[in-house]
Amino acid sequence: MRTRRERRSRQALAILGRERLLAFLRALEQPHQCFAVTLFLARMDEGETVPAILFDGQAFGYSLEAAPLSPDRFWIRFGCQPDPSVGDGGEWEVEFDATGAVVTVTSGLRWLS
Repeated sequence: MRTRRERRSRQALAILGRERLLAFLRALEQPHQCFAVTLFLARMDEGETVPAILFDGQAFGYSLEAAPLSPDRFWIRFGCQPDPSVGDGGEWEVEFDATGAVVTVTSGLRWLS
């Protein structure tokens, strides 16, 4: 049975696509900007796949939500909460070009627990 976190993440991945998701995460890849991004990309660099990381069947873990704002602009929420008392993440507005590369990233709400 899929968790709520997994259902939302699947829907967001379908909206964004793997390439735009990874372009977005790489655009945020700066030390200490978002620890969830750093950890996710480290797992990708070790050979894990996006589905293996996002869709693990656990109640807690990585979460992804997305909504289109226009054909090339999206609202994205990403984070990781490995248990109820610890985690980080945020919300961003992201514009992509026709190839899926990030044009701009505007940071919104950030959270840390």
